[in-house]
Amino acid sequence: MLYEPDEKVSMLTIFDKDRGKVVPYKMRWKNEDIIFKEVTYHHMTRQGRQILHVFHVTDGIMDFRLHLDTQNLHWKLMEVSDGNP
Repeated sequence: MLYEPDEKVSMLTIFDKDRGKVVPYKMRWKNEDIIFKEVTYHHMTRQGRQILHVFHVTDGIMDFRLHLDTQNLHWKLMEVSDGNP
């Protein structure tokens, strides 16, 4: 089932200096910590003057789509999916 919360979330990230990349590591959502096992896809998109980094991540059970707004550095949880229709 696909759920679209469109909510700000707290995020812990890791910066890999060798690859020059930021990787989402742990998210706090609904008073629960979710640790990501893998970033399955990352791309950037533009909405007007705003640049967003879009991360598709998984905790091994659920899949999440996250947006990092480069203008204010806020993280938003846009989609949650358990893989079922």
